Amino acid sequence: MRVFLAINLPSVIRYQLEAEIADLDGKINNSNVRWLEPRGWHITVQFLGERSELNIQKIKTVIRKITDQMSVSEIRLVKITGPIRMRSDHGEAWREPGMIWAMTDKSSSETLGALQKNLADYLRKVGLSFVKEQREFTGHITLAKFKEDVRLPDINLAFNASFRPDSLDLMESHLIGAGSEYEILEKFKFKVE
Repeated sequence: MRVFLAINLPSVIRYQLEAEIADLDGKINNSNVRWLEPRGWHITVQFLGERSELNIQKIKTVIRKITDQMSVSEIRLVKITGPIRMRSDHGEAWREPGMIWAMTDKSSSETLGALQKNLADYLRKVGLSFVKEQREFTGHITLAKFKEDVRLPDINLAFNASFRPDSLDLMESHLIGAGSEYEILEKFKFKVE
C-alpha cells in the first residue's frame, strides 16, 4: 500500500476554496491546468511510501501514541499561490508538474512541522525508514497541477480561513490515470484540550 499521513479539510473550508478557485480558473483560463478534486484536498504531514500490512500496523501504533498525547492548534490558510515549481536539494529543477497551492501561515507550518518531526522520530524508533525531508515544512494544500512547460502568471491571492483539525488520518493513495485518488484507512483523533 502507498500511504501517507494527512490532515483532511472540513467541508466548510473546501467550499471556501472552491469558490476562490472558480473565480481563479476563469482568470487563468488555461485548459492545461488540472484542478484537483476538492474531496481529495488535504495537508500532507508525512509521506510514507509503499508499506506492508505489518508496517501499517506499526505506523498505526505510533500515530495513536502521538495523537493521544497531542492536540493541534488552529490551522490558518492565508494565501493561494503559484506557480510552485519544486527544486531538489542540489538546486536542479525536478521534472515534476508545477502546482498551485493554498498555503498555511508560518505558525501553522511550524506546528505541523513539529508534528511531522515527532512522527518521523517515533517511526524511526520502531524501525521504519523513509526519506527524511530536508526542507523546512511548509503547510499547503495542492489545488492544481500542470506540466512543466505550461506558463502561468504569478498567483498570489490573499485567502483567510482557519480550522482546528480533530484528527490525523492514515491515507492510501491509489494511482489512477493522470492523478491519484485517496482513501482514509483510519482517523486518529487528537487529544482534546
